Amino acid sequence: EVLNCTIHDLLPEGVESTGDLVDKAVISLGNEGDVLLVLEGLIGHGFFAVRRTVGEVAKYLFVEKADQLVVLEAALRSLAESGRLRSDKEGFVL
Repeated sequence: EVLNCTIHDLLPEGVESTGDLVDKAVISLGNEGDVLLVLEGLIGHGFFAVRRTVGEVAKYLFVEKADQLVVLEAALRSLAESGRLRSDKEGFVL
């Protein structure tokens, strides 16, 4: 629902499935490793081509719980410390 697509949007044209042909993985935005994986995908997609605040990233990822926000902030700082993102008082950018 969050991605606004169905299982059929992920399959090649003409292939029908009830979901058994799609490899599903569950990630948790409360787990820093999973959040880093998601953020790396956003980096690759160009999401951070413009400066993003923690609040903007949280809204984009539907992060609403306080504990998940703490994990998100830690993951963003980790990416900044490793040089994958640059950070300043305004936010995070490539």
